[in-house]
Amino acid sequence: MRARSLICLAAVLGAPWLLAAERPTARLSYARKGSANICPDDALMRQLVAARLGYDPFREDADRTVGVTVTREGGVFRAKLEMRDATGAVVGARSLSSSSADCNELASSIALALAIAVDPLGGAPASASASASASASASASASASAPAPAPAPALASAPAPALATARLHPFALLGPSVSLGVAPHLTYGLTAGFGLRGAGYSVAVEGRVDAEAEKQAAGGGEVRSSVLAGAIVPCIHHEIVLGCAIASYGSLRGAGAGVREAREDRSPWAAVGVRVGIEAELYGPVALRFHADGLALLTRTTLRVEGRDVWTTPALALVAGLGVVLHFR
Repeated sequence: MRARSLICLAAVLGAPWLLAAERPTARLSYARKGSANICPDDALMRQLVAARLGYDPFREDADRTVGVTVTREGGVFRAKLEMRDATGAVVGARSLSSSSADCNELASSIALALAIAVDPLGGAPASASASASASASASASASASAPAPAPAPALASAPAPALATARLHPFALLGPSVSLGVAPHLTYGLTAGFGLRGAGYSVAVEGRVDAEAEKQAAGGGEVRSSVLAGAIVPCIHHEIVLGCAIASYGSLRGAGAGVREAREDRSPWAAVGVRVGIEAELYGPVALRFHADGLALLTRTTLRVEGRDVWTTPALALVAGLGVVLHFR
């Protein structure tokens, strides 16, 4: 009797270890590319899958490998999943996609697909095992005459961690620009900026400096001008298209030349307007942006030579730019 009790005690203590040893495992290879970096990282994806299964199925020494590659093309998130056996041969593959503004929907689908791929029984939705549970209940009721053992307490599953929300990340931009209406004639400049980008929007602070432009006066001499200005630019992004508002302020430098008493002065320069453009990913965090700005000038300045009006800033101006954008994720 004592030997039988020891055997039963050993079976009770060893059962959890035997069950844990039978749980399916796999090695996880998880990668995010380019702007898909707003999706959950490797650690969070492991937590999402473990929350579904009730245990962590990923082991570095597992025979099978499940690979996940997450990319973003325009406004569509895509995930490619592959299961490989111990020899490295692909034994299963699946593709997932989501056009949601953030990665939450796709992340949930990836976690479910991984859970089912690694442990089909443990990862299947609860509804899939409803009939099996009903059958088991019927079998149990058939032996109601025998005293039923006390039910084992259900293992408390860990709450599913929140999915990664769309995070803000900084970016920088730099590129040449061309302006019409800012100076006496078409002039070139350089635009640089720094901002924060979220899912579908961004806010940037930009600075622009224009090369000096001149205009000949009818009675001799000439005027020269250049603009140095900063701007706040909030934008809305949809796939590769962007639309922005612009509020700009700086100074216009005006100078005379070719006359006896040449003078130089500065005056305020302010403008508001809108921007339309496109931004296309080149490689990884590097993108190429083209934009066109329509500006309404709030300050009007007139350049004179010896009392004669030579040029006055117009009511409207156009600025176009081509630049490289670097995203820091």
